[in-house]
Amino acid sequence: MNGLGHVYSENTELKDDFLTEIMMAHISSLLILLITANSSPVLMKLFFHKHFDVPLDGNKLFFDGKPIFGHTKTVRGILSSLILTSLMALAIGVPATQGSFVSGYAMTGDLLSSFTKRRFGIPSSKSTPVLDQLPESLLPLLMVKSYFNLAWGDAVIVLASFLIIDLVLSFLLARFYENSGTH
Repeated sequence: MNGLGHVYSENTELKDDFLTEIMMAHISSLLILLITANSSPVLMKLFFHKHFDVPLDGNKLFFDGKPIFGHTKTVRGILSSLILTSLMALAIGVPATQGSFVSGYAMTGDLLSSFTKRRFGIPSSKSTPVLDQLPESLLPLLMVKSYFNLAWGDAVIVLASFLIIDLVLSFLLARFYENSGTH
């Protein structure tokens, strides 16, 4: 190979490495924002206990006689997710608006999940693997995928990573509640 071919090859490899690093940064950023959006309400419940614990649905029942979302979906949870995810976005170099979008869509997905669970008679705070994680991660992924320049394969990596992390954290949190007698 002549000298110019070798230089071209090295430049292509550097460019590929650079693009890979950018994609990994985008995947990591989005995963951090998803985790923040979905863990903020739980952390604020641990911190504030019952303070500021206002149910989002006002304890109203749907026409089927079941709660709309349930008592665990609170104004405090939604607000804490929006605020903390926006702040986390700024901390990792992402515009706060993108953090609020991720949070808003994650909370919408979480509410859809809760609404669905109530229709099937599943009580609030009852773990339902995949149904608990899929809407709150898939909806924000679909809505902010283009901002983060994610290919579909990258979005699947974020989704699968979130599912695994959230399932593990949910298991550990359930053990914490059992051992502490808190609920």
